[in-house]
Amino acid sequence: MAKINPVQLQSAAIDRVNPTQPNQVRRAQQTTADGLDFSRHLMDRIKRRQLEIGPQETARLNQALDKAQEKGSRDSLVLLNDLAFIVNVQNRKVVTAIEKQNMNEGVFTNIDSAIIL
Repeated sequence: MAKINPVQLQSAAIDRVNPTQPNQVRRAQQTTADGLDFSRHLMDRIKRRQLEIGPQETARLNQALDKAQEKGSRDSLVLLNDLAFIVNVQNRKVVTAIEKQNMNEGVFTNIDSAIIL
C-alpha cells in the first residue's frame, strides 16, 4: 500500500485553485485529487497517526460512495482494509477514519449504511 503524506494530498488540490481567493484555498487544502473531500479532522488524524491512505484506497472509497449514492445513502460507514471511514455520501466528504485497533466498542452512530470492501 503506497503511503501518501497529507501534504501531498493538499498540494495536489492547491495547484488547481487561485491562491488569491483564501476561501477557495482553504477548501482545496482538504480535497484530494480524486474528488474526495477530507475533513480537517481527518487530515489531522492522517498526519498524527501516520495512516496509509493511497491512490488505491481513494479509488475504492470513490467506488463505495458511488454504490452508496445509488442506494440513496446519506452517511456511510466504509470498512476498507484495517480502517473504518465515516463518509457523507452526498458531499463525498470523508469525515474521519478509525484504525482497527482503536475500534474498541465497535459502535458507530449517525450512519444509514455500511459498506464492507
